[in-house]
Amino acid sequence: MLATAALLVSGAAPGGLHAGRVLGLAPMQFLGTISYSLYLVHWPLQVIPQAASLSEEPLPLWIRLLLGAVAVPLAWLLHRLVERPVLRWPSLRRGPSWRTGGLAAAASLALIATSAGISQVLPQQTSSDRTAAQEQPSLAPAGTDFVPANLSPTLETVSGDNPSIYAAGCHQEGEAADASGCRAGENPDAPLVFLVGDSHAANWYPALERLAEEGRIRLDSSTKSSCLPLETPQQFEDRPFTSCDQWREGVLERIAEVEPDLVVLAAFHDPNRLMPGGQDSPETRWHDGLARTLARIDGPPVAVMRDVPTQAQAPTHCLAQNPESAGRCATPRAAAFEEPLVQAEADAITESDADADHVDLTDYFCNDSTCPVLLGNTVIYRDQHHLTQTFSREMAEPLWQELEPLVA
Repeated sequence: MLATAALLVSGAAPGGLHAGRVLGLAPMQFLGTISYSLYLVHWPLQVIPQAASLSEEPLPLWIRLLLGAVAVPLAWLLHRLVERPVLRWPSLRRGPSWRTGGLAAAASLALIATSAGISQVLPQQTSSDRTAAQEQPSLAPAGTDFVPANLSPTLETVSGDNPSIYAAGCHQEGEAADASGCRAGENPDAPLVFLVGDSHAANWYPALERLAEEGRIRLDSSTKSSCLPLETPQQFEDRPFTSCDQWREGVLERIAEVEPDLVVLAAFHDPNRLMPGGQDSPETRWHDGLARTLARIDGPPVAVMRDVPTQAQAPTHCLAQNPESAGRCATPRAAAFEEPLVQAEADAITESDADADHVDLTDYFCNDSTCPVLLGNTVIYRDQHHLTQTFSREMAEPLWQELEPLVA
């Protein structure tokens, strides 16, 4: 009401930049011409993406502003192709004014009802009415065929179900090269396990952290996103990844300093991390880079983790679209791994003089044909190839069965 009064007063004021002059500008006249179509278009553009995001948090401001800008050309098209032709129908031009108004009101109500309906239906369709029991990891998992109502973590929160080292600030990203890492566990008699690698090493931090909380190990770690623990040239955002080299040197110095009882090494099997060029294949460079790293870890045994499966699509979006048929979201086992890099890794370990073992937990993630994305009521992945903290902690026992003999 105060804004309306201000407009009236400013419109009546002599001289100056009053409301009438502003509203007479060409852009304002254009918006006035398409205002009805703009009213119809902008609402679905704001409501439907918000509903499709499956999040209770508002969309970022820049996305909402972008959607508002997109509404203008769409409204112009609606005005030119629908509104103006309809208003020129002879039956409307000759008929009573209430007929035109009624048609406009009906169109408005239809669009608003459709948008409201979609915004209500989308979130409600992301899970089944059924619940599922929590299952412990086991060999050849069948997965869960529906999205349980008691999903853990929920689809709305799964992307933030990260290892604690992210919030603690001791997982390195971008150009950071600090090798100091995080520590866990207070049992002075427990063996010291040192975790090193990229974000796929961080995949295993929650499992090892649980073992440390239970007093079975003491845990030290140094992890850095997108940085393979391999002594081979790597790239980040299409340029040499020099901070990765600096970080890796710092890690090797720390390993020599703290003298762990076991080093656990893991990396994302992504050939695109390697610097292009040269005559050697990605598999050869992977093999040789790992061999050089193993040769520099002098003393403790090394457990090289085989990489976890990579899903063909983001599981959260697939699960939201298939609440009663979650099996559709599983990736075929044959397509879930970079097999040439898996073989190169295995060969480097076998040929190395270091005390190294290949730890393969694939059969806890995949059955003979597929790699499911749900186990009981637990979501396994927070994106295509990173584990949820929830599932990683559940993998503590299978992981310990493989690691315990190496530190005995």
